[in-house]
Amino acid sequence: MNKAQQTLRRSRTPLARQQGRVCCGAIAIGAVALQQRNRVEFNAFLISKGIDPEEYYCPESYEEKNA
Repeated sequence: MNKAQQTLRRSRTPLARQQGRVCCGAIAIGAVALQQRNRVEFNAFLISKGIDPEEYYCPESYEEKNA
């Protein structure tokens, strides 16, 4: 992302800066979507192995709820 920020700073026209911002926003949205997809797939994997995802991510809280 540092390279994208440098490119935005070097842009000479407001239109070029705006296009760069839109591009960076699209990249960020794509990264978040990819993380969410990976998490959904990992949760499905945990469930297939018989592990509760809530217990996997936060065992202390899980123990308190189910005590």
